[in-house]
Amino acid sequence: FQTGQGVVKVTTDAQKATVTLEDGRVLTAKMLIAADSRFSNTRRQLGISTDMHDFGRTVMVFRTEHTVPNNETATECFFYGRTLALLPLGDYMTNCVVTIDSHRADEILGLSREELGAEMMRMLSNRFGEMKVISDVHSYPLVGVHARSFVAERSALIGDASVGMHPVTAHGFNLGLAGADILATVINEAHARGEDFSSQAVLKRYERKHMPHTLFLFHGTNAIVKLFTNELPPARLLRSAVVRLSNNLPPVKFLISRQLTGF
Repeated sequence: FQTGQGVVKVTTDAQKATVTLEDGRVLTAKMLIAADSRFSNTRRQLGISTDMHDFGRTVMVFRTEHTVPNNETATECFFYGRTLALLPLGDYMTNCVVTIDSHRADEILGLSREELGAEMMRMLSNRFGEMKVISDVHSYPLVGVHARSFVAERSALIGDASVGMHPVTAHGFNLGLAGADILATVINEAHARGEDFSSQAVLKRYERKHMPHTLFLFHGTNAIVKLFTNELPPARLLRSAVVRLSNNLPPVKFLISRQLTGF
């Protein structure tokens, strides 16, 4: 394993993939797998284009402790102008993910830990009792990215390098795991048959198995986000109708759930 070094150059040919590290070392292998974020420099060097959607929002992530248990239940809260995701890390510890319009990000980033804890208590109507922020606040611009191809010569994309999701449905990590599993399965099956596992024909099998589901989730999630963050009266009426429809028609609710969960 090589850690602590960035990649400065990537090249591939019919026989191998070659990576040049920041310290000048050159690594070669039969295949390159890129998983270096939704803004992947490796993907760019491989010549793979993307569909990108800038939501104009900023995501802030931080950890809290609280006096009332979260019952190990993840929660998504929608407010006007911001959303709050709560991800349990234990009965009395929760990871908070706040998404807000970028021009209003200082409403959160400008708070002290004590002020931010009080703001979380206000937003949650003291549901978790007293809340204390116990980590730094990490922020990043919210941009959704979907690669137009998941493979190139002697190379494949997984994780956020292949598809970077809006966090509202919490599927980025799930898709990352699914992509790694599908790619590993395709490689193992090809190897068992005596095929060149890094050939274009084999790698395209991975793309065909993985991309249709990611495309549906990527564009479906973006549509949901657009609907639930639009405060114009027609959008409010439409989303109320969508919620009522899904709640009152179990088959519709089942189909939506199956697509979102894969089960």
